[in-house]
Parts: sequence; C-alpha cells; structure tokens
Amino acid sequence: MALRFATCFVLLLGLCACLENEEEITIHADGSSTIEIVAKGQAADLIDGYVLPFGPAWSACRPELGALVPDLNAADATQQLQRGLRALAAAPTQNGNPQPDVELGVRASFARVEDWPRCFAPASEPYPAAYLERGASLKIDEKRGRQVFVFERTYHARSFERYDVLGLVEHEVPEELLAKEKRDELLSDAEREQLAQALRSALVRTALAFADDALLSSFVQGDAALAPSALEGTRAQISAALEQLATPAKVRDLVDRLVSDDKESEHTAAQALEDLEQATRDALRNALESALRGVGLAVPTRNAIRGELEGLLAAYDATSDLDDESFKVSVHMPGIVVGGNFDERDAERVTWKFEGKSLHDRTRVLRVVSVIDHGRPGER
Repeated sequence: MALRFATCFVLLLGLCACLENEEEITIHADGSSTIEIVAKGQAADLIDGYVLPFGPAWSACRPELGALVPDLNAADATQQLQRGLRALAAAPTQNGNPQPDVELGVRASFARVEDWPRCFAPASEPYPAAYLERGASLKIDEKRGRQVFVFERTYHARSFERYDVLGLVEHEVPEELLAKEKRDELLSDAEREQLAQALRSALVRTALAFADDALLSSFVQGDAALAPSALEGTRAQISAALEQLATPAKVRDLVDRLVSDDKESEHTAAQALEDLEQATRDALRNALESALRGVGLAVPTRNAIRGELEGLLAAYDATSDLDDESFKVSVHMPGIVVGGNFDERDAERVTWKFEGKSLHDRTRVLRVVSVIDHGRPGER
C-alpha cells in the first residue's frame, strides 16, 4: 500500500502550507512598542489566509514585500500581494528545483500594545473572525520604587476536535487496526469495512457539528426565532441528506483506493477525497437551507444561520492551514526580566516557539515580567 489512509487524508483537510511566522516585539518603558512581523515560505503557501497586517501604520521591512506591494495602505494591498505571489509560484524553475522561499515582513510602532491588530484579515474579508486572532496587553505598576511590566501576547484557541474527520476515524477503529494500517500492512476485507464505516460515521458527525453550531447561533447571537422543537427535525433532515450522499458503497470504494498498492488508485483516491469534501459541504448547505425553509423561518434569519455556517467552514479551513506552520515570538522588555513562561532567554530578549496545531482548542498566553528598579531612599 503505497498510500496510507491517514496520509491521504491530509489532502481532505487541506494541510498544504509550510510557513514560518515570526514576531519581534520591543516594549518601551513608556508603554509604547514596536512590532515586526515576518512570514517565510513558498509563494504558493503564502497565498491563502492573511499572514501580515496592512494599513497606514505598517511599512515593509523585507524588500520582497515592497516589490510586490509598493503601498501597504492601498485598498487592494492584500489582492496585490496575492497576485504577486501567484506569479512567483507559477514562474519556471531551473532543473525542476523547488521555488525559493519568499520572506515577507512588516513593521510598525504603537503608543499602546492594545492598538495592535487582533486579526490580519482585510476589511473586504466576509469572515474575518475565521482567521487567527492575536491579543496583547501590557500592565505597568509602580511598587516600592520599582516599575513592574507585565506583558502578555495571546494566541487564541482554534476550534478543531469536533470537526476533525480523521480524529473521529482514529477514535472509532481499534488501535491494532490503526497500527497495522500505519505500518503499511495489507488489510483484510473486514478491516477495510471497519475503516469505511468509521469514515462514513465521521463524515456525518462532523457535518452535523457544523450544522449544530450554525443553528445555535440563532439563540446565542440572533433573535431565537428558531423554535427549539424544530431542532431535532432539522438535524434529522440534514443527517439523511448526508447519509444519502456518502453511501456505504461509495465510502467503501474510496477506502479500497486509499489503501491500494496501485499508483493509479493513489491519484484517483486523492481527487475523490477532495470531491467528497466539497460534495459533503454542498449537501450540508442545501439540506440546512431546505430544513430552515421547511420550519418557516424568515429570509433574514435563514441568511444569518447560513452565514454562520460559512464562517465556521472558513474557520476550519484556516485552522487546518495552521497545522503545518510554526511560530516564533521574541520580546525585548525594559529593565530586567524577572520571570515568565518563555522557552528561551538571552541577554536581550525572551522567546517562545510553538506549532500552529498546538492552538487546536487551546489558547496560548505568552507572558513575561520585567522590572526597572528606580530605588528608594535607604533601599539602594
């Protein structure tokens, strides 16, 4: 089996990026700050998502960005960058070598860290909350002749587990079968059937999780026009549509190709996974709309729930893209660093390093504390 089940599922989840994200932060004694944000990777991997903020506060600190986007305050700055990156990705290379990495960077100064952008998506993005959210805070206290600085950089959690098809598959099949499949051993007909049943169940469950969260928005964010008594019928209608799409025979055929030794099956299975993902989403959208019409919801309420669903799908895609990304955050503090939860420390700064997938359902708070000792009479 040249193509293992779990390996091929990477294509379904859209994990294609390989990016390095860095932040170099300087906190000044007056509470002002300077932040430099750099993203490095293949041009094709930098196109999706929003790796850098643009706007009047920012200037390019890497020449490649300045060449691609001369004016970072332009209304179409993000579109200019994407067009430039597509051109770079499509450019021919010598002797079939991979494209060289592109390094993009911006720099800005702020009077308060709370003024930093929490999300890098432009105003034109219909679902800005779908993308990575970063927060920052700085507290400065005077204590016994000492100035105490507490800085926190927060990378907010990304909802993932309840939508993770592969995770549910791995949870539902026996550990021995997973180990056998990962060793690339031949699977029996019964074992393939187990995988097919687990995959079918996971596809339906994760799609229903998206539907449930979209429906919940009617109560949490909307006007609760959706009657609670209509929820089960709505879920049943969506579930039936999904089960009709992902028939046992179709899913079993897909699993057979996923674990096949045939090179041709490798390619067709990879494409079939992508097609199944799109078909599942289309079935979910159509069934949700039909169910909402069936219970007599007004158009604005239906549109709000459908919009929430699209935002959830976009957020999951953005979260999946983070899985092969790395982050490095370095902070220069005023005075003497006395503690924090950083990974590394040298004479000038403290540094954290983490992977994008560590944000699955978990918020990371990066914290550092420093002190300027002004001294008090008799205490020096």
